This record gives sequence, structure tokens and C-alpha cells, in this order.
Amino acid sequence: MKNRVAVLSLFVLASAVAGVALVPSNAALAAPPEGLRWSDSAGLNGPSPSTTPRPGAKAPWVYPQRSMLQVVPMQARTPDAVTLSPIQVPFTRAAAAGEPAYILAHLLPGAEMWIGDVQLITDASKPAYELAVQSLEAGSSYNFTVRVRWGEDGKWVTQAHTFPLRAGEVHCVQLALTESPEMTKKISDSIAKLDAADKKSAEAQKFCAVQDSIRLGAMGTPAKVSVGGKDVFLCCEACKASALKDAEKTLKTIETLKAAKPKEMDKK
Repeated sequence: MKNRVAVLSLFVLASAVAGVALVPSNAALAAPPEGLRWSDSAGLNGPSPSTTPRPGAKAPWVYPQRSMLQVVPMQARTPDAVTLSPIQVPFTRAAAAGEPAYILAHLLPGAEMWIGDVQLITDASKPAYELAVQSLEAGSSYNFTVRVRWGEDGKWVTQAHTFPLRAGEVHCVQLALTESPEMTKKISDSIAKLDAADKKSAEAQKFCAVQDSIRLGAMGTPAKVSVGGKDVFLCCEACKASALKDAEKTLKTIETLKAAKPKEMDKK
């Protein structure tokens, strides 16, 4: 199966020409899986854009501690999920006669969302958005990186997740609380997918080597990468570049995680 990276550089131009508005339709979108809901966001004590300016484009990311980004594959949109045309997302590798795929984004008030380097949502004002990626070639896999910035405990936090998208698929982008029965089960199920040796190593490391507040398995099956000749585990593929860019820091983080006492790790 061919693996292609989705390129969205035409989005800004296409949107300007077509007059596409980056706002959710009034359609009733499919509900997200269990996780954080629009009504739960007050508990995160997110900042107000009027009192806490959003970080600049080159500002270092602040990773979340009590909430996290998830990308969850869904079987399909329900027949009544969408009654109006979703936001169209053109990109340069569209096939002449392909099929669409969909991304349902369930965000929090004021959240921002990017796919690749293109910002699609600047200030979420409703809990549900739908994006349609048209004309994907059947049988091909296109890697998308989604990045979301939202409010948590008086600051803006950012997280990214890379996932494959194929023609006909539907993926739900949502925010979830890190401490919940649903998350505990997801972590257990994800770690169980590793082989015996990797499972033992991942359980010893417990947290991502880059985003060290994120439990391995919370974002799906952990990604493994060799850093300085050592296998380390990451919460998702989106962390690989950072792990390899500063190998010394990554390996030091691994040593700290493995040396931490269980009670100290549970307080992270």
C-alpha cells in the first residue's frame, strides 16, 4: 500500500477563491466517543483569549497535563449525521476519480486546529466541525498530522497526532480527560497490542519520551523509535521528529521515567 503525505498548501488559496467559511455547519454531527465534552470544559479552567494572549507561531509548545488530544477511527458517519455540505479540504495529491474521507472535530471553546501547517479553525465557537478530504485514491494511505491548541489551567496547551487516512474512512478528533475509566481501558487495550518484549518495556517506561505527561497507550498503540541505539516508546507518530532531534534529552527523559517510583509517576 502506497503511503503518501497529505499536502494542504493549496487550502488558503482555494478557500479564498471559493469563499469557504471555516465555521461548523448547522448539521447534527455524529457524537464523539466517550471523552471530554463541550459542557465539561469549565473544569479545565481554560484561559480567555482577551486576558491570556495566544502563543505566537514560534512559541514553544506547552503540553497538556489533565486533558489530551485523541484521533479515533469511526466505522462510518450515521445516515443523518450531516445534512449540509461539510468544509472542503483540497490538497495537491487528489485523484481524478477518488473517494472522500471525513474528519469530525469535537473541540472546546476557543480551541484552534491545524492539519499540517494549515490552520483550519481559529477560535472554536461550536463543539462540532466536519471536514471532508475529497478524491483520495482507493488503496492508498495518506498521513495527516492534526494539531490542536486549547485551554487548560489558565494556559494554552498544544498537542499533535499523526494518523493515516484512506478513502471512505471517518476519523474523530476529540479532547479527552486523562483520568477516566474509559482512558484506563484504552491504555490497557493499546499496550496489549504490543509483543511481549515491547509490552514489558512500554510498561516500564509508562509515559511518552517526548510528552512525558501522556501515558503510553492513551493515544493508541505506542510508537517505537530507535534513539542512540536504544528503543524508546512514544505516545504517537507525531513525536518521532522531536525524539530524534534531541536524542540526549530523549534518553535522559527515559532514564527519569524508568527510575521514578510508581507513586511519583502516578502523580504526573
